[in-house]
Amino acid sequence: NKSSLVKLGAVAERYKTAASNAKGVVVPKDSVLYHVRIVNSLLYFATTLEQMVKYADEPLASLALLSTYNTAELEVYNSFNDLATFQKNKKL
Repeated sequence: NKSSLVKLGAVAERYKTAASNAKGVVVPKDSVLYHVRIVNSLLYFATTLEQMVKYADEPLASLALLSTYNTAELEVYNSFNDLATFQKNKKL
């Protein structure tokens, strides 16, 4: 469905924008690695979405990208979850 692909492309752009905006955020030294992981995971997910749009008409590529999609989605979730756990356990 072409309209769904257009929407998916727009979502990918939003993730890229979010990653770009996040790169400009100044974070405490002890959370830099968490921040970098979040930015990278957002870019990974955006790139995966872009590739899904690009190869939508190719069944084998689409199948491979579904697995990549699941991995990228989990990385976004885990990167934010790890930052939340770090913040929750941080001693002031």
